[in-house]
Amino acid sequence: MRVSYHEAVATDVTRAQSYFREVSGEALSAAFYDELRSLESRISVQPTSFHFDPSGLRRANFKRFRYHLLFEAGLDEVKIWVVRHDKRHPSFGLTRYKNSL
Repeated sequence: MRVSYHEAVATDVTRAQSYFREVSGEALSAAFYDELRSLESRISVQPTSFHFDPSGLRRANFKRFRYHLLFEAGLDEVKIWVVRHDKRHPSFGLTRYKNSL
């Protein structure tokens, strides 16, 4: 299944990677990105195995990092709407999805 992203997801990921690079160096930043790619791969294979978030989108949690992403599963495409830290306000990034409806 094809994976696509809302345009703001790049900013979400860049900010997270910058933070990890700042506090611990390039290796942690790269580990975050690698885990993101692994999670995307798992989502593309079995998108319906992930639970729904109260927003109505499906939620996929990172294993190593306190981050998650919210996505929508269509028939032949998965759209990732937001990548956010677990402590972010639950409404962070949801206007991206709501504005697309």
